Amino acid sequence: MNNYKVYANQSLFDVAIQLTGSAENAFNLAQSNGLELSKELAAGDTLVIPKIEKTSELYNFYELNQIKPATALSSGDKDRLNDCEGIGCWAIEIDFKVS
Repeated sequence: MNNYKVYANQSLFDVAIQLTGSAENAFNLAQSNGLELSKELAAGDTLVIPKIEKTSELYNFYELNQIKPATALSSGDKDRLNDCEGIGCWAIEIDFKVS
């Protein structure tokens, strides 16, 4: 098993895709680290990376191009979403009623 240091705004899904080429491996990462799948990671957190089969095509692309996906929302993004108004922010049956 190896260790991996998390980058800013990375989720378990991001790490799984980067290191294995498959988002499905986020389940293995969560279990190996005793985390919930939705756990927000902090930059600098260390994850134990179990031996997981790599999906070659996507993994090779990320490795070759040194891509480190980071799709989690930052606190600034979350604040902007809370202040969001209009049709671009509304959710059907929550704050947008269809009749």
